[in-house]
This record gives sequence, C-alpha cells and structure tokens, in this order.
Amino acid sequence: MMSFGCVMLLTLFRFGTTWSDSESQMAWYITSLGLVAVGVTVLRKQNARWSSIDVLVLLYSLYLLVNVVFVSHYPLAHQTMMIGQCVLLYVFVRLIITDGGNVSQAMICFMMMAGVYESVLGMMQLMGIKDTYTDSMQVTGTFFNSGPLGIYIAVMLSICTCHYLRTRNKIIGFAVVVMLMGLCATWSRTAWLAYGIVLILLFKSLVIRHWRIALLLFVGIIITLYFVKQGSADSRALMNIVAFKEWKLHPWWGYGLGGYVHALAHGQIEFFRIHSDSAYVACTGATNLAFNEYLKVMVEQGLIGLVFMLSILGFSLFRLYRKHSPFFYAMFALCFAALFSYP
Repeated sequence: MMSFGCVMLLTLFRFGTTWSDSESQMAWYITSLGLVAVGVTVLRKQNARWSSIDVLVLLYSLYLLVNVVFVSHYPLAHQTMMIGQCVLLYVFVRLIITDGGNVSQAMICFMMMAGVYESVLGMMQLMGIKDTYTDSMQVTGTFFNSGPLGIYIAVMLSICTCHYLRTRNKIIGFAVVVMLMGLCATWSRTAWLAYGIVLILLFKSLVIRHWRIALLLFVGIIITLYFVKQGSADSRALMNIVAFKEWKLHPWWGYGLGGYVHALAHGQIEFFRIHSDSAYVACTGATNLAFNEYLKVMVEQGLIGLVFMLSILGFSLFRLYRKHSPFFYAMFALCFAALFSYP
C-alpha cells in the first residue's frame, strides 16, 4: 500500500516551472519503478521488514516537511521535487530489494558500462568529435559541468577498481583503464582526490607499511592541486567560512530549505564589511552553489538536519563495509566529493 500510495502522489505534483527533458524522463522512470515495486510487493510472500535506516529516512522526510512548512520562506518548487524524487526512489528500491545478499553482478556491470560511456563521450568531446552541453567547458559528458562528470566517473571507477582487484576480470580491467583516461580528461580535482582516497583504502596495508612515503606524496599532491586552481580553492574556502558563520546564527533549524543563497549572500556582505581589505575579495564568486553539501545542509536545515543526514550515510557505509561490499567504495567516494563539490 505504501508503494502504491507513493505512485498516486505523483499525480498531485504541481509546479510553477516547466519541466526539462531530464526531469520528465526521471518522472517516467520513477513512476515505472513504482509500478514494479507494487507488483513485487503483491507477488512477494514475505513483506519487507523495517530497518534502522528506514526509520531514519522516514523521520528525516518528516523533518524536511516541517522545515518547508514552518521554517523556509523561499521558492522551493524544484528543490521539493528533487527531495520527493529521492524519497520515492528510496521507497521503491527498498521494496524491490529487501534481502542483504551478495552484490549483484548485473548492477556492477551496469555501473561499469555507464562509467565507460561517460568517459568515452568526454574524451570524444575533448577531441572535438562531440559537442558539449555548454560553451564554457570542453568536457562535460552528459552533464552541464566537468566537475559532476568527474565525480560520476570516480564513483563508477571506485566500484570497478575494487571488483577488478577481487576478480581480475579482464573486461573490468579494460573498463578501469578507460575510466581513468576519462577521469583525467575532466580535470576535476575533487574527483581525483575522491578516487585517490578510495585507492588508499583499497591498498591500506601497503600505505601503512610505507606511511612516510605515502604521507609525503599525499601532502605534495594536495599542495600541487591547490596551486593548479588557487582562485577556485580560495573561493570555496571563503564560502565555507561564511557559511559556518551564518549557520551559527540559526544553529538548530537553519534558514530553511532554499535559504542557502540568501544566507551566503548576506554573510559575504557582512564579511567584507568587517574585512574590507581581505585577500578573498579577488576570489568572490556566485553564491548559488555550495561546493560543500554538508555545510549547505547545516545552513538550511540546522544541526538537526545534518545529524539525520550523517546518520543515514554513516549507517549505510558501516553496513556496506561490514559486508565487504564494493559499493562501500563507490558511496565513500561520493560522500567525500560532497565536501568540495556539488555531486
């Protein structure tokens, strides 16, 4: 009944903006997935059991609803739609996949093909064979920015690397090489770092054995990546400083969903009013993107929202790690990338 009710809720969505092609495709996908979930629920003899993560997702969803109604004072049509899609996806996938069996080979193959496709498309754009989705960047894949493309490839590359180390499958190995080339083409420092951290986890025994060399290499890489795009790094540092200061004004409930842009703009005005001679003046940028999803949640949803989100991510990562699942490395890469970008 829950899955059927969620499908019917899709007919109640009304938005003041026109849906893009990708949003329309996503709506059809979620509706189809919901119908499959209804069928699986009816045919399955044993009902899905509630887990601790299910309870956290339910409580978090209720908290977001309260935040929208009583705290937020900003336009939320698109953001509410995105949140609704995430909740529906979780419910439907959770109803379809109820057991804790081994990692599905089909899912790994699908992720491998998706990562290879994006990598090849990005390299074709780099060579001028295919057009990008924006004139300002040479490599975007099917995205509008090379940053999310790099993170996407890093996530797929992480799970494929883990699977290759366990199986030594030549097809997976070839896919890893192709995705490595695609990852380099994106020039995304966040994606490089995320995949680098995954490699450290995969080869932790070797890293621990030669920790001095590993530490020197890591520090050297961090310094090099900083100076490659120093202006971008300084701009993100400023945004983090300002966002943290704004969060302290509303620590528990936050500014409300959709309030990050307002909070950061207000915070930058106050910051430069007090520090008019700051070196950050030269690297001030737009405030519509957070480049740190955790700070964005703190600013908009307060400490309560952050605890909910970190609890869900933490429990999920812990369970995947305990099962020695390759999906742990993919999810870890995504969570790490959220510290420095907008995945």
